[in-house]
Amino acid sequence: MAMEATGVHWRPIWAVLEGQFEQIQAEPGRRTDAKDCEWIADLLQHGLLKGSFVPPTELQDLRDLTRYQAELRQSQNRVANRIQKFLEQANIKLRSVASNTLGVSGRQMLEAIIAGQDDAEQLAKRARGKLRPKIAELEPVLEGRVREHHRFLLAEYLDEWEKLGRQITRREAEIEKQIRPFEPAAALWQTIPGVDRVTACNLVAEIGVNMNQFPTAQHLASWTARRGAKRAVMAAVAHTMLVIGYHMLKTGHSYHELGGHYLEQINKDHLQRYFVKRLQKLGLKVTVAPVPEAA
Repeated sequence: MAMEATGVHWRPIWAVLEGQFEQIQAEPGRRTDAKDCEWIADLLQHGLLKGSFVPPTELQDLRDLTRYQAELRQSQNRVANRIQKFLEQANIKLRSVASNTLGVSGRQMLEAIIAGQDDAEQLAKRARGKLRPKIAELEPVLEGRVREHHRFLLAEYLDEWEKLGRQITRREAEIEKQIRPFEPAAALWQTIPGVDRVTACNLVAEIGVNMNQFPTAQHLASWTARRGAKRAVMAAVAHTMLVIGYHMLKTGHSYHELGGHYLEQINKDHLQRYFVKRLQKLGLKVTVAPVPEAA
């Protein structure tokens, strides 16, 4: 028996008859359900159907979690955009100085605004970390025209944003708990079938970094310098995991960590020439000698 996978209608039937028949993707070129049935039955009788990949129950559950996690992140981003738009309606241009309006400093300023603080100087003094040296730049962009209407809605939006953040944190913990038993290749290629592979790789890379289980040999520092920390995670780690997944699927071997200095060792001569050249460009005379091995 064969069944065409249309929408979610196949799921309850599959749950009862899993393993007893094949599920296939929608067949093109047919206009009615009746013609679809005839065509699928004919193909099945001639052995021309190939069953779709349906992941095991554990991976289906994990996929549901990751999809829900993506929806939560999208919802939180939409709320963040509404907060930013509403701040600008009140003539507060915080984003022109702070790249992350809802970072630690931004949230403290926002909470003060909601509480009734109108003094731009006092608001700017709430800057923390990298924003601390920019207090003088912050003062003019925090001189807004905030009314009670703005404060009420900003409080509602911030509360919604924080609730979504707590939900995301709980889902991350659940995803990490479920993803641990799987091999990296399985997690990479089977967790989110049918979804853009770049999105899948980025999600798995982010989970790997949060779990401190990404390959330590990856040159994250150089990627970070060129693209920033967030893009470094998405580019360097996702790329590395793709390569690992490919070789695991190709060879059938399990993942083996090669150590934090693996890439440096295999490119030792190249790195030596590179750094010597850099030092010579700075006007320095360089003599290279190996360090004697300890007794």
